[in-house]
Amino acid sequence: QLPVDLKIANMRGTAELAAGIIVSVRDITERKKADDALRIANDELMRSRDFFENVFNMAGDGLHIVDASGAIVFANKAMCSMLGYESSELMGQRAIELMPQASFEVSEQAMLHDIYSRDFSDYFEVIYQRKDGTILPVEAKVTTVQYGSQSSEALIVSVRDITERKRAARELQKAYDELQRSRDFFQNVFNMAGDGIFVTDEIGNIIFANSSLLNMLGYSEGELIGKPAIEFTPDLAGSEEYGRMVQEMYAMDYSNYFEC
Repeated sequence: QLPVDLKIANMRGTAELAAGIIVSVRDITERKKADDALRIANDELMRSRDFFENVFNMAGDGLHIVDASGAIVFANKAMCSMLGYESSELMGQRAIELMPQASFEVSEQAMLHDIYSRDFSDYFEVIYQRKDGTILPVEAKVTTVQYGSQSSEALIVSVRDITERKRAARELQKAYDELQRSRDFFQNVFNMAGDGIFVTDEIGNIIFANSSLLNMLGYSEGELIGKPAIEFTPDLAGSEEYGRMVQEMYAMDYSNYFEC
């Protein structure tokens, strides 16, 4: 079979009857092949778009694409959820408007340097503003849209909500501060005690000693820390007092005063 285009015209004859017809035939085999190829390509494009749009929307991180003018042309579900916008509300909005300018300037130069030198940036922290006006601390990464081996001026921005990480960091810092205050307090109590006090590790080496003990024995802290405590009580090992002390320790987790 040969696909063709036909054009038909009457041949002039008498007023009542045409002398015949003229048929013009144009072979459209190549055009049909091109049409079929275009249809297949469009079908593949739609399947590809559907696939990547599904992947785009399934991502846990917020993703949005900005064109050369900085306007958002696509935003995934996570991005919309993070900021409290509908997708249609974000389309066409300039991405920079979602970020308070002061917070963006901190990272802008380093990020732009990365983009222009290698087509992507490292993660950097920036503040976004939600639709309701509240702020959203995020970790962002930017990469250029690639067409084959060529980079375009369009950008893909990946945004990760770090609100919980920031909260955890604040709580951890607070815990460290509390711990340090507690350590400082008990170290002061430790050193203010009139009795000499020392602490050993599980094998009997001294790991803490207070000022009173250092003054009693005439050592500096550096000289005493790490030494076996038994070295400072040469008459204790094997004595009756030592045996009684050990029994009390096993029975009560502490001993009464004993001489050595």
